[in-house]
Amino acid sequence: MVWRSFVSTIEGTPDERGLVQDARAARRWLAQRTGVEERDIVLMGRSLGGGVVVDLAAEDGARGLVLSSTFTSLPDVGKHHLPLLPIGLLMSNRFNSLKKIATYPGPLLQSHGDADEIIPFELGRQLHEAALGPKRMVVIPGGRHDDLQTEQWQNALDEFIDSLPPVVTTGAARL
Repeated sequence: MVWRSFVSTIEGTPDERGLVQDARAARRWLAQRTGVEERDIVLMGRSLGGGVVVDLAAEDGARGLVLSSTFTSLPDVGKHHLPLLPIGLLMSNRFNSLKKIATYPGPLLQSHGDADEIIPFELGRQLHEAALGPKRMVVIPGGRHDDLQTEQWQNALDEFIDSLPPVVTTGAARL
């Protein structure tokens, strides 16, 4: 009963455009609160969130891009799970990260488990190969989709953040 009343209060249907708009609004809010330019924020996305932040980084730029268990496109993931269906024709949400990441020139840190049962490792590898800028891929041996990140990943993330140039604030942050 509680679930039904919660669902009835939600308006609209989530889609690719709406998710990207929401992420863009969240980044704008964070930039205003911290006094930095939007393009100076490090974007991080995991799984579907990776598709969202690849779009933002490709369109607007980012100080750095961090991806975990992310795909080339949603139809590619669908084809992996349902190879006999014309998934490409059935899906309206595409998140074509493979195409978009090729326009993002900035630094990328990416991780993917080689035993990911939801988003095949090969899709993550293809996405990484398409990236232009300085990039690093951390392969998590035996890592599945919902596993916690390893100490190796945490160290790589620390190194990645430390390697980014400092950010100049544009003014006083609004707290």
